[in-house]
Amino acid sequence: MDVSERLVARRAHLAPFCRVDPVKQHLRLQSYYQLARQLYRQSETYFAEGAWDNAYVFLAKFIKLCSKVITAHHDYELPRYRKEREWVRAQAAEGFKLFDAILDGMEAEELEYLEYERSLNQEKQQQSTALATEQANMSALEARLQAMRLAKKNAEQPKEQAAGAANKEDMRTLNQPAEVRPRLNLALKPRQKERSNTVSYPTVGKASWMTADATQPSHTHYYAPPLSRQRSQEAIANLTSGKIRTLEIPSGIIAQFTLLASPNTNRPPYGIETCGILAGILVSLSCNYKLKLP
Repeated sequence: MDVSERLVARRAHLAPFCRVDPVKQHLRLQSYYQLARQLYRQSETYFAEGAWDNAYVFLAKFIKLCSKVITAHHDYELPRYRKEREWVRAQAAEGFKLFDAILDGMEAEELEYLEYERSLNQEKQQQSTALATEQANMSALEARLQAMRLAKKNAEQPKEQAAGAANKEDMRTLNQPAEVRPRLNLALKPRQKERSNTVSYPTVGKASWMTADATQPSHTHYYAPPLSRQRSQEAIANLTSGKIRTLEIPSGIIAQFTLLASPNTNRPPYGIETCGILAGILVSLSCNYKLKLP
């Protein structure tokens, strides 16, 4: 598949996570607007992290919520929600720009991963070609060794035949009378010396360099996939696992909350305590906070 086909398949895989529930008229419209703001902020945060899948899902849910759910609420046209309606209209233009940027990031990621897969396949083909070449070389070498053994065996056959004839002559000599036997001993000595020079060579086996690879385990090294793709896979795993999720939020959110609460905090005579609900645990980082969501 090319990049466009991979992108279509990826969006189809994410489509089930982009569903939103139909409008419930007994819920306040303000709660839907609050959910819309939350979804948009989460999409922006995941976009900043490069987690394209999560950013895509949350922004798609935001678009569907604003276009299909909020507009179907019976309180949508009430004057008290005028500012919220204006915010949705203004945010829609920014949302579509963000959506295009997310798609560009996903496309660049798919292109990067496609190149990685091609390089991986090329590396595997090179390794298989090298292995086939090595096996062919070993087969050719074994054929040469077999030919050498056969030539050596053919060269030794006349000597073995001569040795067999000499043994037969020795047997005839032993069967002759005693007065004839001493005269033949002189002629037998050189032949016995010639037979003693015949050496039985051992069978030629494979060289050590040919068998070294067979005993040692092979370690195949492949390059790691692109980091952006791994991050995106972790993001989609967060959507499907149902386990604790991690979300990075700007470090200035605490200062913003303190600023918003300052009118109550400084109200005389003792101030009013302002409560903020945080559905998770904040872990301090260098430039932002990490929120662990249940």
